[in-house]
Amino acid sequence: MIDTRFVDAALEVTAALIGAVHKTGIILTTKHNSHEDVF
Repeated sequence: MIDTRFVDAALEVTAALIGAVHKTGIILTTKHNSHEDVF
């Protein structure tokens, strides 16, 4: 059996990391006005 609490926690952490990286990428792209792909 898989512990669903562990799976839920892992999904939340993953989603949070992806969200943070995405926000950081947008901020960096906007701040530097670069045309390079940032995340």
